[in-house]
Formats: sequence, C-alpha cells, structure tokens
Amino acid sequence: MASVKSGLEKWGDRAKDALLNLLNLFIKEKVFEQVIAPLEEQKKTTLRVHCFITEKRDGRIKAWAVADGQSQVRYLEEQTYSPTAQLESIMLCSMVDALEGREIITIDITGAFLKAHVPKDLDLIVKMDGDLARVFCELNPNFVRKGEETIYLRCLKALYGHIGAARLFYNELDYSLMKIMGFERNKYDPCVYNRKNEDGSVTTIKTHVDDSKVSSNSKGQLQKVVKELRDIYQEITVHEGDTHDYLGMVMIYDRERKAIKINMEKYIEGIINGLYKDEPNENIEPVTTPATNNLFKTRTNVNKLSKRRAGVFHTIVAKLLFDAKHARPDILLTVSFLTTRVKESDVDDWTKLLRVLGYLSDAMKYYFTLFCSEIKNLTWYIDGSYASRSDMRGHSGAVLVTGNCSLFQIKQAES
Repeated sequence: MASVKSGLEKWGDRAKDALLNLLNLFIKEKVFEQVIAPLEEQKKTTLRVHCFITEKRDGRIKAWAVADGQSQVRYLEEQTYSPTAQLESIMLCSMVDALEGREIITIDITGAFLKAHVPKDLDLIVKMDGDLARVFCELNPNFVRKGEETIYLRCLKALYGHIGAARLFYNELDYSLMKIMGFERNKYDPCVYNRKNEDGSVTTIKTHVDDSKVSSNSKGQLQKVVKELRDIYQEITVHEGDTHDYLGMVMIYDRERKAIKINMEKYIEGIINGLYKDEPNENIEPVTTPATNNLFKTRTNVNKLSKRRAGVFHTIVAKLLFDAKHARPDILLTVSFLTTRVKESDVDDWTKLLRVLGYLSDAMKYYFTLFCSEIKNLTWYIDGSYASRSDMRGHSGAVLVTGNCSLFQIKQAES
C-alpha cells in the first residue's frame, strides 16, 4: 500500500489510470456536492479524504479513497455495526456446494459503498487537498478550487472509512436481495440468502460487505443473479470456475471427490516476508510441529520484548489467528495460546512464534480439505482442560462436525 505520490513513482501509468478510474467513479456515482462556505461547526466535524494505491494479489493496481473516521463519535453498535457472513456459514455452505456439485461464482460490486445513499439527517462533510483535490477538480469543472485551497464536499453516498458506511451498504444490498430479487434472509445468519427457483433448484448467496459467493444447481440461475445485480449496480466483477479467491482463502472445488480444498499459501508467505522486513536478522528454521510440549509453560524470570518487537509479535499473532481459523486448524491451538500473551510477550513467546512460522514455512502448501458423504445432523463436540497452564488457567476447545467432516474449530483460554 502506498500514498498517491509513492504509488505513481512505483507503478507509473498503471497507478495513474487506477487513480483516474477512482475519481471518475466518484463523479459518475454523484458521490459529492461541493460546500462553498462551510460553517465553523461543520469544519470541526469534517473528515479528511486520503487516497492509497496498492497492487492486488492478481497483479492489478487499485486505488481507493478513505475518509479518516477516527475522529467520529462511536455510536451504539446496533447503529453502525454491519454484519458479515459467519465463518461457520461459509464453511457449511461450501460443503453443501461440493456435496451437491453446485455451480459457483464470486461477485465483487465495484465501488460498493458508493451505491449506498447517506441519510438526509446525516450531514457528512469531507475535505480534499493536494494532488487529489487538483485532479478531482480538473476532471469535473463543476467543482471549483482557488489556488491550493482545501475543498469541502458533502457526501451524498457512503464513503469507505466513515463509521457507518458498511452498515449503509449492507442495508442497501439487503433491500436489493430481498425486495427486488426475491431472496429470503437466513434467520440464523443475516448474510446468507436463499431463493427457491421455479425449476426446483435453490440459489444461495453469502455476502461479506461487497464480496459475494453465489451457488446454485443451475447455471441459468447464476446467470440470472448476475443480470439482476448488474441491472441494480451496473458494474460488477464476476469470477467463474472451480477455483475462487474468497476472503483471503483460495477455495478449490473437486467435483470428482465432492470435496473442497482451502489454501492460504500466499497469505502465509506475506506473514513470513513481513517478519523478515521487520526483523531482517531473524532466522526461521523449518520444523515438523507447530509447538513443543512446553507451549503452555511460562516463566517469570525472562526478558520482556521491546515495545517495537512486542508490536510485531502482536501483529503476526493476529494474522496467524485469521489463517488458523480459515484454513489451518493444525496451528489453532498454538496460536490461541499466543493470543493470551500479546499484552505481556517475552522472549519465550517470541521463540514459540518463530516455531509456528517455521512449521508453516515447511508445510505452506498443505490444504484444509472438507469432505463428507452426507450432511444430516450438525454436532458440536466440546472438551476442556483444567489448570493446564502455568497461571492455573485452563484451555477449552470445540469442533463442529457433520457426518465424518470437521467443519469448524474453536480453541480458547478459560479463567
């Protein structure tokens, strides 16, 4: 991720094209109206717009703008919280897709937040300056800028970074799916929708903000969903086939075995490369297990990590937790313990972190495979150990099973 200036220096015309595409999208979607003489009270609550340029995993250069929402008042959670599909739902639906041999597509709605209208009772003002303001005004002469002055804009559509933007788009998409397209929202997960079709097939949509995964027994029904979404949102990106990059997971459907394989190799590579960038003198040695039998043991007479290294430790553990829950349950026990050490990490914890990274470096290409012959009952198996750690706290675990397949795992420390 780079600033506009750094991005243009690094990627040249590709970055320039990405920036122009973003600003033209703002104009096309009528995201802003100019505030010529903002009141002092409005200036106090104004959010600055930042623009960043990055290279996606597939090599595309993308620019996006964000409102600096750090200064916004944090309202009650139900006013701003936007639901996303639960991981259990994603795994279970993926298993159903594989078992039934469904056709699958993933859909990305271009400029998703810009499709959601800001409520009239919300006066959301942002400001642009520098090169971003200059290029924006050059593209649209309706916006006036004198010299190098800052321009103030009222948001008519949701803008990424605004505290309520994700919720506004969720409400917009929920309305489209249910009221326009005829889907029914799942009563257990508000981001899973089903529609029974005239030919008897069922179409299922899982949503995670602007990324959706759609499956159906009928290719025709998938094409119908794509047409309906294009009619509503105009620009969408559709990916077809048996391999999908969804929410950081590379999901490969094996139709012959009726199984799904999940891999996060590039994500793991990024974690390891990030460590070498922060700690160039560190050495990760391949090992065959993610932890030793000393995992739960802690000592009081060892040095704490420096503030900088403790920050690196915290960041990597958080990234590993995402990996463990989505595709690598083999490291979940180790990582769940390390999450309890982020506030008081010491050199022993650092050694344990390096070991799990060493294990991943040697087993990076492992796939998490979901397979079962039938789906009948969902069963949770739960167990725990009492006072298994040096601080006399216990550890518990749970696994969600259907047929002979383990779909979802949980491990956590207990008081």
